[in-house]
Amino acid sequence: MTFLGGFLLSACRLSSIIFSMNFVVSNDREEIVKIIFEASNKKKNILWQTRADKRLVFEIEQFEYDPIREVIRCKISDFDNIDTSTTVYIKFAYRNTIFKGSIQALYKEYAYIQVPDEIKLEELREFPRYVFQPEENRLIKISVPAKITETARLHLDVNLVDLSQGGVALVLGDEQRPHIVGAEDIQLSQLGNFEFKSRVGLKPVWQVDFKQISYRNANSSMVKKVGFKFVEPLPVKLMTNFIKYEEAQFENQIGFLGNSARFRKRMQREYKTLMSRLNHQKTFFDYFREAASKSEVGLDYLPRHIRTLSMVSCALMRLMGGSSKELVKNLTYCSLVHDVAYFNNPKLAQIKNPKHFEKVKKFLTVMEKELYYRSFNYAFEYATSDHSAPAGAAHLIEELRSYHIAENKVSFTKKGNLSELACIFIVAHDLTDYILSHPQWTFYEYLQTYPFLEYGEHFEALFQHLNRARMAA
Repeated sequence: MTFLGGFLLSACRLSSIIFSMNFVVSNDREEIVKIIFEASNKKKNILWQTRADKRLVFEIEQFEYDPIREVIRCKISDFDNIDTSTTVYIKFAYRNTIFKGSIQALYKEYAYIQVPDEIKLEELREFPRYVFQPEENRLIKISVPAKITETARLHLDVNLVDLSQGGVALVLGDEQRPHIVGAEDIQLSQLGNFEFKSRVGLKPVWQVDFKQISYRNANSSMVKKVGFKFVEPLPVKLMTNFIKYEEAQFENQIGFLGNSARFRKRMQREYKTLMSRLNHQKTFFDYFREAASKSEVGLDYLPRHIRTLSMVSCALMRLMGGSSKELVKNLTYCSLVHDVAYFNNPKLAQIKNPKHFEKVKKFLTVMEKELYYRSFNYAFEYATSDHSAPAGAAHLIEELRSYHIAENKVSFTKKGNLSELACIFIVAHDLTDYILSHPQWTFYEYLQTYPFLEYGEHFEALFQHLNRARMAA
């Protein structure tokens, strides 16, 4: 995981405009330097630091790039309040560029900041752009003229790392490079499972040396990363279908998160055991059993939510290295009991978070709003009074209750108030909401919107494990 995801949300809070923008990550040194040059002509550039849970914002009055020392020389307002030992975050007005850096020195109202290896900037494209890691090995086919006859063509599998309506970026190994670099009449012949019958021309526009790291043996090698422009823009629907095809193995399933048949059977067994025991109780669970057997639109949301959350949370727990029977019981139990207050009012279960609640509360009755505010209290009271609840379940729900009522959730989580299991449940709950609200969901899209990157190390570790699992699949 890159550092940019971790502080983007903090940057967004400085300007509400950024929420509606799309961003792209660049680690191309030439592009980074070009962006810095362009930004130096703009005003309203800022720098900020976070100290003692407070964000200190400084205006960058002017700055320039020093190509020799590879630093950015910034004249800063309120110069004396900058801490050289604290990480700085910088936002340029030009394309809303954001990056993280460190101060090399302070001298005569100037801060010298190292040029970053990576920046995040506003995406100026009207249509989607998809970026893959080289180790994902997303192969497409391109063709070049063969030397056998004038009409023959050589079709090559190449590693796709960037796809947009306007062009592609490819990583070329030793085998493909002699055939492609310098060739004429390069064409895209197959994208995913779609084989082109018409001519889709590619025109090379840039190339850079690229160090590719092998995660299997920790070796690295230099390869060429080459950018091509489509002679004619690619249809957007074709790109979308390609992503769906590539990610089809992830849609509507969590299989690769818990790909052990034995583990899946354990999850299902614990869920059935829990439901069988609850069938003998006559409180809130009467409605749950009734709703699970009906098919009206929206009425079965709560049972589906609970079943999916149970599966996702247990699978995430296994992905993080835990798969004990006790943890499966805890997560399965909490998946059911955390929404116990909503069993007689299932529509409230579809409220995703406090921000969503603020948008919809005007449509709720006073009793429904009071039920929402007290939902985790009811869950905690139920878990503590249930003598057959798994050991640790009540404590887990208490952690979730504390998180639910925290006004500043980022600060709350960063202080270490949550166990790893609670963090797993929170991410699983968010992913479950995403799955149920996006019938054609993909992990690619979910990880682009992952909302917890600045919430602390447990949440960052979950992102890394999800991303690795997706790439490995």
